[in-house]
Amino acid sequence: MGSDSDSVGRAVQLLRDSGIESVEDLARKVAAEALRTGSSEEEVLRGRTVIPDPAPPMRWRADKQEGPFRHAPIEVPLLLDDAEKIEPGPLDRLDGLAVDYVWDDAAASSGVLRGFTNSLAASEYMRAQKVLKEPPPGSPSKGGDSSSSFHVGGVRADFYEHIDRGGATFRLDLGHAFTDLTRLTLSGWWFWAVSWNDQISSVWGGSGWVTLWDNIYPPVYGLPPGSKLHISPFGLVNLTTLGWNDRVSAINHHFFAM
Repeated sequence: MGSDSDSVGRAVQLLRDSGIESVEDLARKVAAEALRTGSSEEEVLRGRTVIPDPAPPMRWRADKQEGPFRHAPIEVPLLLDDAEKIEPGPLDRLDGLAVDYVWDDAAASSGVLRGFTNSLAASEYMRAQKVLKEPPPGSPSKGGDSSSSFHVGGVRADFYEHIDRGGATFRLDLGHAFTDLTRLTLSGWWFWAVSWNDQISSVWGGSGWVTLWDNIYPPVYGLPPGSKLHISPFGLVNLTTLGWNDRVSAINHHFFAM
C-alpha cells in the first residue's frame, strides 16, 4: 500500500507542478493540446498524438552532436564501397563516417551487408536492383515527409518495438515519412510520454524501400546527415544483426533511393 500511495502522491505533485489543481484544469490542458496537435481529446489522453514538425531549421539530436558518429557492431560481413570486406564485429574504425547501409534481396541471400561512404553510389546501386515499384501516374517520384497529402496504394511498412516483430507497433504508408521520431508517442501520455526515438528493433512489409536514419532528418544546415540503413521489402526482424537496434530517429517509406 505504501508503494502505491507514494506513486499516487508523486503523480498528484506532477499535475500540480503543471498547473493542474482540478479536473477542469486537466480538461483545459487536454483541449489545448488537442487543438495544438490536431488530435482528438481521446488521442491526447491515450498518448497517441503525433506532434507536427516545427518550422525549419529542425532540431539536431544533442546526444549525437557531442562526438563523431558511431557504428554499432554487426553480426554479418560488410562489403564497403565494393572494395573492402569487413568481418562481423565492431565497426569502430568507421566512427566519424556517415555510411549508407543497404540490405536488399541480394544482401539477404549472400549474408553480406552493403555499405557506401558516398550516398550517390548507394542510390545508384539501389536503383540498379530494380526492386522498386514504379509510382502510379501523377505521384511524386519520392516518398514525402510527414506532411505529405498524397496517398498511393501498396503494402504498408510495419515498425516494431522489439525484435521478431514484438512489442508495440505502428504502420507507415508508401510515400510517407516520420522525420522526427521524438515527436511520435510510443507509450505514456503528455508530459510522461515516451517517444519512438531509438526504439525500433524490427521492420516488416512495405512496397518500396524503407530508409532508417540515425538522426532527425533533414539535419540542421551545415551538419553531416549521419548514417542510413536502406531495407527493401519485406524487412528485417532483428535490426541487431546490422547494428541498428534502438538507433532509429527518422524513417521514410519511399519509391526510390534517397
